[in-house]
Order: sequence, then structure tokens, then C-alpha cells
Amino acid sequence: MGKANILVYCYINHLLILSHKLMNRNLQLVLLMLTSISLLQSQSLDITGYKIIQANATATIIFPAGTLIESGGYIVVARNTTKSSFETAWGVTLASNVVFINGTTVAGGNGFPVINGSETYDLQNASGVSIDGVTVGEAASAGESLRRLSPIGAANLEASWSRGGTTAATPGTGFTNTNTGKLIISEFSDASAFANEFIELYYDVSPAATGQGSALLSPPKWRYSDATTLQIIVKPQTDSLRAIRFQRPSPIQWNTLNVSTQPAGTVNTSGDTIFVTNVSVGGTDSIIVLITGVTATDTTDQFLFDIRTSTDGIAYLPLQTQPRMLVYGSPRPMNVVKRKEANGSYTLL
Repeated sequence: MGKANILVYCYINHLLILSHKLMNRNLQLVLLMLTSISLLQSQSLDITGYKIIQANATATIIFPAGTLIESGGYIVVARNTTKSSFETAWGVTLASNVVFINGTTVAGGNGFPVINGSETYDLQNASGVSIDGVTVGEAASAGESLRRLSPIGAANLEASWSRGGTTAATPGTGFTNTNTGKLIISEFSDASAFANEFIELYYDVSPAATGQGSALLSPPKWRYSDATTLQIIVKPQTDSLRAIRFQRPSPIQWNTLNVSTQPAGTVNTSGDTIFVTNVSVGGTDSIIVLITGVTATDTTDQFLFDIRTSTDGIAYLPLQTQPRMLVYGSPRPMNVVKRKEANGSYTLL
């Protein structure tokens, strides 16, 4: 082989190796993103394949893949309208814990629900097992709103419901959480315009208590072997913060003497947990924790720091949204960093 050919061969081989490393790293990052999405979704109930069966005017809606209802949240299914038109018609603004579904888009045909009088409803899980219902029926002449009084009472008992005119309807709101763990049919209503007829589900699980404030991590990503200055920035919400605590993920390493705060506070360590006390931050100010010389073991993963805040310096509650930091290590073969689960999803080993 000539010298020129050898040089070309070496150059091409170098490009192939580099390309392979980049592909591995990109695939690792994709898997990490999928894992993050899975972790976020685990806080809600996935009702993929659940169905509501309407009788006395036969109709069925099957919830599509990825339909989630959060703790203490609602799903509102309107017969055939957009969310904005529905809100205008009912004079409401649906909150962030309400999932709106156009029944015609999902069920097709005449949409869902179809309320003309005497309709009843049965909520079934993805296995076809009834989990709530069959409900009491709409008045024979229709024109009613039926609102569930409590998830404790059976759906087929009249005493479990309040009947009223359509003006009494309260889509996406008005239910008192009793933490029964049930998914229930909480309301269904006729409407002056048939497109705005709706049925509502409620997930009767109390959202976990959360701490005041929000946080971000800087830098959001870094290489494991690069000594990095890590910042944990915590902002108050309505009340002043008197203390925070966070936990060092085991692959991440730092010297506890390299931890400082702005404004100055008292830093104490218990195992992998760091406490910052004797601070008082409110309004638009922030607590900034600076940690210098941070490194990690050779790994590619996203990490949470379990950040918790305290408004009295005694009780700590976790932030509702925990920021994540990506640490990336040496490229590794795909079979080393992931496995395929029975449900078809991929998780990191």
C-alpha cells in the first residue's frame, strides 16, 4: 500500500472511530432524556387504554396512549369543541391540573359524551374492569348537571350526587380531595350548545406537600473529570427561606470545606446531606451555594440533589420541581448503559 493510501486509510479510520463515539454519546443522552420523562410521569396516573362507556345513548371513549392525570387533578372530556371555546362557553379558566380532551377528536362519530337524556356512565381500566360506576342517570329530559359529592359514596347511589341546571356545572374545579386513591367520575353535564356537553374525572390523591421556592443548578452539564464549580441557586416563593438542605449524589465528589454560601450562612454536613442555616432570604433575592473542585466517577447520568427548603429553620419540605444535572463520562457501548424492559422502554443499567 502506498504512503498516500496509508494516510487516507488512517484518516478515514479515525473519522469512523470518532463518529462511533459521538453516536454512543448521543444515544446515551437520548436514553437519559427518556428516563427523565419517565421519572416525571411517575408522579401522575397513566390512564392509557382506560374507557368511559355511556349507556342509553351508546358511546365509548378510550383514552389514548400517554394520557396522564395528576394527583388532585381532573380530566375534562367535552363533546366537540376546543379548550378555549369550552372555557368561554362555561365562563371558566381551566387550571394547570386539568387535562382537556375534545371527545370528537378521540372517539370520533358524534363525539363524547352525547347527552340527550337518561345517560349513565361506567369507568373501566385498561383491562376492562369497572372501577367506578355505573352512575345514576341524567334526567330523561336532559338539561342537567350532576356533580359528585364525595368519592366515598358509590356512583350508583342518588345520595352521592347533586343535581342542578346546567348553570350549576363546575368543570375542572370544585372537588374536595379526601385522598381515597380513587379515580372517579366526578361530574357530567348537558349544555345549551351540544358541543359543550362534558364529563369529568377526578383523581382523589392528595399531592405531596412541597417546599417553598424553586431552584436551578449551574452548570447544567459537565464532564466527570473536569474540576467544576457547582452552583445551587434557590429562590423563595411567597415566604422567606430560613434554611435549605440538599444531598450529594454518590458518584459526585467534593470537599466539604469547599462549600460556601451567598449570603453567608452556616454550613453543616451530616453524611452526604448538607444543611445551610442562619439565612433569611425573601422577595427577589436568592440563596447561592458555591461548591468548588467538584468531580465525579466516570459515569454518564443525570443527578438530583433532593433540594429541600424551610421557612422556619426546622421543618424541610422537598421542592416540587427538582432540577437535574448531567454528568457525562467516557463513551461506552450501548449494551453497557441501557437495557430494554418488558414494556419496551429503555432504562439505564
